[in-house]
This record gives sequence, structure tokens and C-alpha cells, in this order.
Amino acid sequence: LFMLRRSKTPSRRTAVFTTTSHRALSSSMIPPSLAFFALGVLNNTPFVLLLACAKSISEGGTALIFLCNSFPGLLMKLTAPYWFHRVSYQSRLLCASYLMALSFAIVGTCSGKQHNNLVLQLIGVAMVSAQVGMGEASLLALAGKFDTGGRKACLTAFSSGTGVAGIFGFLWKFVFNEWLKLSLTVTLYLALSLPFAYGSVYWNYLRNNTPAISYSYDNLPEHEIESTTDRNVKMDNMTTWQRFQKVLSLWPYMIPLFIVYAAEYTLQSGIWTAIGFPLEDEQARAKFYERSNWIYQMGVFLSRSSGNIFTAPMSILWLMPVLQSINVVFFWEIAKYQFWYNNLLLIPAFYVGLLGGGVYINGYTRVCLDIPIEYREFALSSTSLAESLGVVLAEVMGLYMQACLYQRHNIGGALVSCPIRNP
Repeated sequence: LFMLRRSKTPSRRTAVFTTTSHRALSSSMIPPSLAFFALGVLNNTPFVLLLACAKSISEGGTALIFLCNSFPGLLMKLTAPYWFHRVSYQSRLLCASYLMALSFAIVGTCSGKQHNNLVLQLIGVAMVSAQVGMGEASLLALAGKFDTGGRKACLTAFSSGTGVAGIFGFLWKFVFNEWLKLSLTVTLYLALSLPFAYGSVYWNYLRNNTPAISYSYDNLPEHEIESTTDRNVKMDNMTTWQRFQKVLSLWPYMIPLFIVYAAEYTLQSGIWTAIGFPLEDEQARAKFYERSNWIYQMGVFLSRSSGNIFTAPMSILWLMPVLQSINVVFFWEIAKYQFWYNNLLLIPAFYVGLLGGGVYINGYTRVCLDIPIEYREFALSSTSLAESLGVVLAEVMGLYMQACLYQRHNIGGALVSCPIRNP
């Protein structure tokens, strides 16, 4: 549906989408790629920060926190192809800012000893999930709108920013909650500065400079050539069924993203919570959980920042999820039998991050390069659905894998029962 043929006009030239700004960038404005980098950091930091706080919210329900931090985002991305075109970027990102602020306020207030309320905390976590889902799908599409003619600067910058968010989120909790010994409530109240910065970056640097599509008759790069028939089908006029069909046609990019996210979040929400030196020590388990996630996020950052250096072919894009699935089996056996049980496990945790970030940037880069520009915004936001599907599946699996490992090693605190009698 997306691969379009060269126009058969005698001149072999076709209408080209070019981008013009509503107003010219002044010399004092930061480059759009830098704004996208900042928005990548700010959009995903709340997600990571609340995951870093998961054990502080519920010791046995780490996967439950993960689930609440992902399911609303899944619903957002699942429905996005059918209503995003009716709501402006400005409205969506403003709503995301409000959701981020409400989340920090609710979770922070309900984390104190006098007002501890797990249900309200989970509602606050769910708000961040909706914010991240709406923001990521919107900003990926917007980055694709800025990147034309084979450029990948804004998409790579946003991807790199989301990689930094993984480190920044854990660093925020470490500095304020562990190093400065501030309470979780104060730590999250301080994070209320993030939604203000998020809205400010978009409002000041991208809102009035979003490219508008216009036509000229220049030679079009091969991957952006569209047929006369397809040009008559405008995205805004497509039916719900047509949109659904186009989402399904993105399966070559969505399946690798789905598998790699399902694999790595199974590790984070389930298996890594049941490793510690010694395992019986709750603090030792929490320490390995935090360290493994730190190292994982560093790997994610490095690989997500590689978009301007290397673009993987489809064969490599599909190989990386297979390797990530092997990592799940490897860590499961480690957690079960403890045959390699020391801090050297942080090395394969770094490798897990490299694979996860590699599929992320190369998946979206391939969409940007392979999909005609007319459909690019739609394709980028729709493909992001695969991430959330993988995360939600992983977090359900993580609950039971954690329970099975806890049962095997006689550790209490799991929220569900292991379905296997002798795991």
C-alpha cells in the first residue's frame, strides 16, 4: 500500500512535497534537531522516573507499576491513527504537559507515610503512560515532517533524547532520593519542573516553525515518488477501514519493534527483579535492579544516537529481536540456576540496551526512508503502537515470571501465584 511507483509522465517528474515554515527561523532560534532532542528527553523521563520508583511504590508489584505505566499509552497509540489528524500538535502536546504535571503531583502526594494510597498512585502512573504515548507518537510524526529529502536529523535527535531520558530518569531518583536523602514525595514534586520545560520547548521553538506541505516540480528521490492514483488519496479523507489497512501494512517495521520491546521489558519487569547478591536480601535485589537498568539505559542511549551514522538493512532489523529473545532465555536460566551470579551480569544488561535502542532508531529510520512523504507522519505515529503492545505483553509475563522465580527461591512479596507447580 505504501510503496509507490514512478509516475509515467513523459518528463518522469512528479509533484514533490517540500517544506516551508510559517515564519523563518531567526538566528537566535535553536536548530529544530536540538529542540527535538530536548523533547525526547522530557517526554520519556517521566516514564523512566516512575519505573525507577517502582520498588518504592510496591515491592512485590514492580510489574504492576510497569503495566499501569504502559497500558494507557497503548490505548493512546492504538487509537491515534483514527483521531490524531483531527487534533493539532499544539493541543496534543499541551494535554501531554498537563498529564505529566498531574501525575507527579498525585504520585508524590500519595507516597507519603500519612497519605499512602496505592490506588491513587497507580492512577498517577497511568496518567504518565497516556502522556508518554501521546507525546511520543506525536513527536515521532512531527520529526518525520521536519526530515525531508532523506534527512534524519530530527528523528535521530528525538531518538537520542529518548535514550538520554533513560539515564536522566534514573539519575533524577538517585540524586534526589538516594544521594540527597529526600523523600519520594519531594523528589516527584521537584519533577514538576519537567512539564513546564516540555511545554516551553515546543511552544517557543517548534510551534510556529512546523513545516507546511507545498508542491514544486523538482526531481523526487526514489523513496518519495508517488503515483498519480495514490496522490488522489489524501490522508485526511481516508476512511477508518483504509487507515486500519495502512496500519496493518506497516508490519515489516512493527514486528521487530514488538518483539524487542516484549523481550527487554520482560527482563526489566520480571527477571531482573529476582536477581540479587545475595538473592535473599531485599536491598541487594533492589540494588541489582537499579544497576542493571542504569547500564541498560546507557546501551539504549548509545544505539539510539547512531541514526546519522548507520542505517540497518531490513535483515539486520529482524535479526536484532531474535538476539534479544535469546537474552531473555539467558537471564531466565541465570535467575533460576545462578550458575553465573555476580555483577558481571551488567555486561549482558548493557548488550540488551544496545539491541533495544538499535531496533528503535533503525525501525523508525527505515519508515522515514521507505515510506512516501505523504504518509510519513501517519506511518511513524502508527508504528509506535508496536512498542506499547510489546511492553504490555511483557509486563503481564513479568508478573508471572517474577512470581515463579520468587517461589523457586522462597521469596515472599509476589502479587500473583506462579502457574507452574515446580518452576
